Amino acid sequence: MNLFNKEEAFDESKLNSESQLQVASLIKAMPDEDLSLSWRSSLNVKLMAAEKARKKQRTKRFFAWGSSLSAGIAATTYIVLMANASSIAPTNSSSQSLAFASELVKTHQESVVLASVSGTGTSLHETSLTEDSYYPIDELL
Repeated sequence: MNLFNKEEAFDESKLNSESQLQVASLIKAMPDEDLSLSWRSSLNVKLMAAEKARKKQRTKRFFAWGSSLSAGIAATTYIVLMANASSIAPTNSSSQSLAFASELVKTHQESVVLASVSGTGTSLHETSLTEDSYYPIDELL
């Protein structure tokens, strides 16, 4: 049976049956209305409201996930940096620290003495405690 070239005899008596004539009369009795586009306008308003709600929900979801992700990355970075910082051992030994502290105290004591001895307008070599900075008056003349 070929579906494209169907040459079956069409029975027109079925179109003139009582049920077909009854449906035709009902359709003719219906009022002929002009197509109103108000339903389409109301549908567009509903679709725009639904789209706004979906965008708002998407924005909230984006900020929630973005904030959570940022906080997670910051916490992970902090943990990694703190773990690395605590695993690094100090390189200075206690003897080096003591030598540094004693040199610092010595320098401070010298600066206090020099500040009390020197006055306004004196240069650094005039008030230094080392022998290299001592200039006899005879040599300067």
